[in-house]
Amino acid sequence: MQLLVRLLKGEVPLVYTYWGFGVAAWVLLGILNSVILFNYSALSLHVNVDAFIVGLAYFLIVYQLFISIALWNSAKHYTGLKIWAVLAKLVAVALIASLILKFVINGYQYRKPQNLVLLQKINFLNQSLPKMVDKDTQLDYIGLQGDNLYYNYRFPN
Repeated sequence: MQLLVRLLKGEVPLVYTYWGFGVAAWVLLGILNSVILFNYSALSLHVNVDAFIVGLAYFLIVYQLFISIALWNSAKHYTGLKIWAVLAKLVAVALIASLILKFVINGYQYRKPQNLVLLQKINFLNQSLPKMVDKDTQLDYIGLQGDNLYYNYRFPN
């Protein structure tokens, strides 16, 4: 807990904040996300993957906000070359901007609250497509238009 407070205050050196808690953490979280996406169908038969995915999504939002503040504050305390502090602050601003943009885009996509969970599942599944569903059929895309769910298949052979 003390480390998190030090990070937030910018007391952890910029190099560790950026590379350790920024880049390395995002790579590990990206690997976790990829493993879940790749194994979504198999995992969903045995565990409540959707609850985990929603929890992970909320964690990533909080972490992105947290690391943005930590980067900014660490850059304020940086005493080396000024360019590194400026670049770190630009990354922090870009992280916040991307977070805001995600909310704006998702707000326009999810106008119907009842479709929110369904659209999240569809978007999640689409990240693992195209995928062969049997030896002759490939599922390319899943979509939702109004109240209609549609699947785009093709026969690649």
